[in-house]
Amino acid sequence: MRKVRLVILALCSAVVFDSAETIALAEQTDLLIGERSMGRVGLGMQERDVLSRYSTGRIRKTVLLQEGYEQPAMEILDGKGAVLLTAEIRHDRIFRIRTMNPQLLTKSGLRVGQSFGDAKRRYGDPALTLDEDGLLAAYALQGATLVLRFLPEPEWHPRYLTETTSIVEILLVDPALAR
Repeated sequence: MRKVRLVILALCSAVVFDSAETIALAEQTDLLIGERSMGRVGLGMQERDVLSRYSTGRIRKTVLLQEGYEQPAMEILDGKGAVLLTAEIRHDRIFRIRTMNPQLLTKSGLRVGQSFGDAKRRYGDPALTLDEDGLLAAYALQGATLVLRFLPEPEWHPRYLTETTSIVEILLVDPALAR
């Protein structure tokens, strides 16, 4: 009987240790921007998969207005209720993930608030485009595009983009799913 109790106690301890380790890993992952993911959200994931990775209080469903169209999305919140990232859904798949939160960091150490010069040192010269929300710098990754948004002054034009212009948003886009 004593041996059985020890075995059960040992198994329970292993499960608790594993859970604590998993939580610590998840906390690190929550702030990481990978080539196809932000936090625990990956491009191509289904909505139900995202819902299973976060507690209910950390997810807020929303609808964004994108170029005149309604775009369903999910906002992932940090422990204080601030938006960590927004995952946009098309055909039940995550096709774009965005953040304006400086807590999130790319594997190369880039975050919102750093400069265009920092981005160039880490990723090289980007393809630049202008859209209704600012100037975009795009970098091709493995099956995805890393997009950095800038708001250069006095107007949103590449000639006003300097080494010190700050990144205001980081996006990951799967071009195949974005269609």
